[in-house]
Amino acid sequence: MALQRLACFGDSLFAGYGLPAARALPARLEALLRADGRELRALNLGISGETSADGLRRLDDVLANSPRATLLEFGANDCHQLVPPEETEGNLAAMATGLRRTGSAVLLVGVRALPWVDEAYGREFQALFPRLSARLGLPLYPDILEPYFGDPALTLPDGLHPNALGVEAMTASLLPWVEALLDGPA
Repeated sequence: MALQRLACFGDSLFAGYGLPAARALPARLEALLRADGRELRALNLGISGETSADGLRRLDDVLANSPRATLLEFGANDCHQLVPPEETEGNLAAMATGLRRTGSAVLLVGVRALPWVDEAYGREFQALFPRLSARLGLPLYPDILEPYFGDPALTLPDGLHPNALGVEAMTASLLPWVEALLDGPA
């Protein structure tokens, strides 16, 4: 079986902010998938601080890796910067469409609105992920923050990013979704 590439395309949550590269989510996900006998390389294409607009600018670089599947994870920085939700949705749609056009299966990775944003903005922001999933027929992992956010034992001192234990919680939660993505059609 040929080595499959899994693109982990996103922001600091994939980049492994504050952690050694071997403790970042892509490396941990690759280790679990390989332990299950999958010939796979998880590419860490996360860059801390990026918004969906930044990701869209990097899309050609991601496509050059010819990923079999892609975890598309942007939004936390958009929310933090109060980027209009329709702009975030448009950027994510353009990235997902570009990825699928080249044969990559896509898992849309959602993120909840950050607790300090205005309630109306938060509702609009959170609604973009299920709406985009339905519109494009993409599987949606609902909330990348859910496995660790708010638990001091699972976060770095900043209270925002996962520590190594938080990454393990995220990886375990994502694993069945990634397996289904890899087993399904591109």
